Amino acid sequence: MGIASDLFYTPNGEKETLYRRVVPSEEQIDYLQENWNNLAGFLTKSISQLLVLECKTWIQGSYKFGTLIRPVSKGLEYDVDLGLYLTPKNNQQLSSIPEPKKYRSFIQNLLIMYANDDDEIEKVASPPKEKCERIHFKKNFHIDTPAYKLIDSQHMLAVLPNEWENSDPREQYLWFKQVCGNVRDAGQLRRIIQYFKNWSAQKFSGLDKDHQPSSIMLTVLIAEAYVKINHRMTGADDDVFRLIISEVLARIGSSNIVFNPVERSENLNRLSDQGFQNFINELKMLRDISDAACSTNSRFAASLFWEKVFGHFFPIDAESYRNESLPARIAPEIEVDISETSNGKPFMKGVKNSLSNIPKNCWLNFRITNPYSMPVGCSVKWVVRNRGEEAKNTNDLGHCSRGKGKFEQQERTAYRGTHFMDCSVFDSFGNFYSFRRVPVSIINKTKKEIWQPAQKNYRSYGNR
Repeated sequence: MGIASDLFYTPNGEKETLYRRVVPSEEQIDYLQENWNNLAGFLTKSISQLLVLECKTWIQGSYKFGTLIRPVSKGLEYDVDLGLYLTPKNNQQLSSIPEPKKYRSFIQNLLIMYANDDDEIEKVASPPKEKCERIHFKKNFHIDTPAYKLIDSQHMLAVLPNEWENSDPREQYLWFKQVCGNVRDAGQLRRIIQYFKNWSAQKFSGLDKDHQPSSIMLTVLIAEAYVKINHRMTGADDDVFRLIISEVLARIGSSNIVFNPVERSENLNRLSDQGFQNFINELKMLRDISDAACSTNSRFAASLFWEKVFGHFFPIDAESYRNESLPARIAPEIEVDISETSNGKPFMKGVKNSLSNIPKNCWLNFRITNPYSMPVGCSVKWVVRNRGEEAKNTNDLGHCSRGKGKFEQQERTAYRGTHFMDCSVFDSFGNFYSFRRVPVSIINKTKKEIWQPAQKNYRSYGNR
């Protein structure tokens, strides 16, 4: 067990952990469920009435598996897959099913009708995806609606431009459900998959599709590795994460084929040769960092290692920096100027090392005031760690910025709650030197409401 294992996961629901930061909030899940139920009711009723065919739905994908993660940055969306199934009862009904392109066009038009009457909807994707329609909602969320026909237990997916493809997502779910039933801790397996998906999304999301490992490929690799090492696991998420990396590397080092566990003729690895090699290289770096994090005796050092993997999602333990017997080094002294615009005149200047009662929509200009005490040629890493429901529901839990001699950083206040600006200094060789955490408390008031003097009430007394 690594010294920072409880920063990955703990049953204590109040503690800030990696797991709590990578999964959607309760409000986001409620929003997902409400909108999928409403849409499912509308589509099944409309399709059944207009096509005179029974239509059923079945949720699939990461939500069904219990491995859904929040988007890794603001503006990205989380989603649910709502499968639509036509279930003809006889040959006459079977012959009345439209051809794939007409069936898909029919569903697209129904989604447009639905969107016109629901203020929560941003748009219906146009043109549609190859294998589904997509409807976008306002709170960074979308629903995909793959359309099937079910004939004698055979699931046929309507694929553009105009074909039926044999596809049964339920088989993959039943496989995963069986895996979960045969391992020591199914909840941990799901968490490990979520950690890997978060790492993958941060590492590969900006690359071409042939350089991005798919969610199902990661799920299969991790689940099968988990089963293989199930008897040697310690119980702590950080150790298991490390073991899984080594097991996956051993597997894909000998073959680039990742078989679909329910359809052995299908290779889930759709990466290009270059993309696959890049995936292996990144996994090797991930393994080396994880080994270092799990072997150190310093909780703060372990936090810094895991920050390399998960960025601002990892809840670094700043208290341990003060409590541990680390080498005596000068910490960066930080002052903050606060202004109403990005280049405006500050209405507060030189606030030192902590900020409280700051209104929203202000600009904070952080600066290190003792750069001469930092190593020559040093680099500075600024990490924003947002907390609280407002930030979570906007999928904005922070970001990182690093540069040589980067002694200043500008940020904007946006969400109520206490957040952190973490400043780490590294010497010219990349070795950690010193650290400072600046708490930033933001409240739901304007600058005028906070700093306007209270009005005094004076009573008038007449002559007696």
